[in-house]
Amino acid sequence: FENDGTRLVRMGEETNTSPDAFATSMDTVVSTSYDIFNRKLFSLPKLALLPGVVMKQPALLVKIFPFIFLSDLVKARMVSTITNKVEQLDK
Repeated sequence: FENDGTRLVRMGEETNTSPDAFATSMDTVVSTSYDIFNRKLFSLPKLALLPGVVMKQPALLVKIFPFIFLSDLVKARMVSTITNKVEQLDK
């Protein structure tokens, strides 16, 4: 593979999609991957604080735990509904 960008240009010539659209898609994938990695990396220190909070205030865990599961359930249902609608639009 050549590293001077001609491969991207050849791909653009063979399809109806322009090289600019390919580059934009590649940029989106890279930036999304970086954002996901960044969020996961910086959430680790917050998780390290959790055992101390639970030891000091166990009643807080009992109050918040159902809310965490409920909010996760609502989010999952919203995502699945949106995904189903998008898939129906593609058909």
